[in-house]
Amino acid sequence: MNSLNPNPITVIQELLLPQATVQLVNYPAKGPVQETMHECDEYWLDLTLTPRPINAQANYLNHWHPGRFESLGRIFLVPRGEMLCVRGEGSKQQTSLVCKLSASALHEWLDCEQLSTDARLAACLNISDGRIHQLLNRMAAEVRDPGLGSEALTELISAQLAIELGRFCNGISPRLNNSTQGLNERQLRLITERCRKLNRRLA
Repeated sequence: MNSLNPNPITVIQELLLPQATVQLVNYPAKGPVQETMHECDEYWLDLTLTPRPINAQANYLNHWHPGRFESLGRIFLVPRGEMLCVRGEGSKQQTSLVCKLSASALHEWLDCEQLSTDARLAACLNISDGRIHQLLNRMAAEVRDPGLGSEALTELISAQLAIELGRFCNGISPRLNNSTQGLNERQLRLITERCRKLNRRLA
């Protein structure tokens, strides 16, 4: 992910692997309102190790209207080729583990077109899968304190992550969520009541 923001992301530690680049990074502290533009060249998987800015939200610039921002969770995935606008409130520096997975690693388990649906793009901004969380935590430990075979072990973890991400994305319904399809409960109640009134008039 290339930052288009004048304050670049700072890489603290890094492991370069055949199928992934794993980094501990600091996002710049700016406040009171932060907004950063990113362009993703690889699959960018981010686990926050410190609290994200208050009301951290993101917008896919190539897919969503400018006013639509969805909340960021502890883990988010930005698909390859997407442009993301991230914003939040506060001036504290934030640290994340970032795993940049190559397309070849992920495309073995996931059709990239599967990520282009609205529901899947939104779901990837807040990944709550426990197995993915555990793998990223283990990866963070290896990057922070490398030991015997750290690169080999981290490469194996990245391969597991690719599989788990494929499973996660395949499990997301491609249909739009309830807030963007059909009628809500209030609208249905109004229609039902109007139908009842019409039936009483016709009776």
